[in-house]
Amino acid sequence: MATRSTADDLERELVGRPSTVRPRLAYLLSGVAPAVADRLQPARPQSVTWFGHSRTSRRFDKRFNVADGLLPFDPHALSEIA
Repeated sequence: MATRSTADDLERELVGRPSTVRPRLAYLLSGVAPAVADRLQPARPQSVTWFGHSRTSRRFDKRFNVADGLLPFDPHALSEIA
């Protein structure tokens, strides 16, 4: 997805989606497509966006205001796709 979609494509896809989708997507792309994540980053998240079913988080990302209780790894640790 990160290599096949532009930030503009993803912006169009986000239209009509819940406000929590934007910070989750930006968080997921932060390692593999940091420039796209920068464009998708919400200006000022109003509240914490939970990623996963539980309210117990493995990590908290201040930049995107995402509490991640799902992924067993940090998306920031993934390498950028060339």
